[in-house]
Amino acid sequence: MKPYVAIVGKSKSGKTTIIINVIKEMKKRGYRIATVKHHNHHDHFDTEGKDTYLHYQSGADKTLISSPSAYGIFSRVKNELSLEDLINKCDDVDLVIVEGYRLTSSNRIEIVRSSRSEDRICQDDEVMATITDVNLSSEKPMFGLNDYEKITDFIESHLILLNHKTNN
Repeated sequence: MKPYVAIVGKSKSGKTTIIINVIKEMKKRGYRIATVKHHNHHDHFDTEGKDTYLHYQSGADKTLISSPSAYGIFSRVKNELSLEDLINKCDDVDLVIVEGYRLTSSNRIEIVRSSRSEDRICQDDEVMATITDVNLSSEKPMFGLNDYEKITDFIESHLILLNHKTNN
């Protein structure tokens, strides 16, 4: 399976902000990145009223949208795909960054933000590291909320480079 990291934390803890900035750092280093975001709702997540939304709502099993610079595919499934299945669909990338999936992922980095809650959602032994502005006790690496380069260094050395060595 491709190397991946799951950024987990309570709602509104800053997961998306961390992911966006780690992506920017990874791209500066020349890596190809894919992302997976969990959507907890059973409704379709396309924009209501758009043509692709209407195609899907009319019963299409697959709806594709394409432009000169990107494409997307919406596929109906009988059961939600596992995180592993989703990661395996990410071709030609060096790393998959996952937002959420705190219960099914193993390579977790948790965000604990004081303005949201000082309580963790994972036990210390369930995470690779923690990103926080709270004084927590941990045997794992800790990063500040804006330490994007250090967070990227950690992910690169513990997942991408380690995976590269293992596969060569």
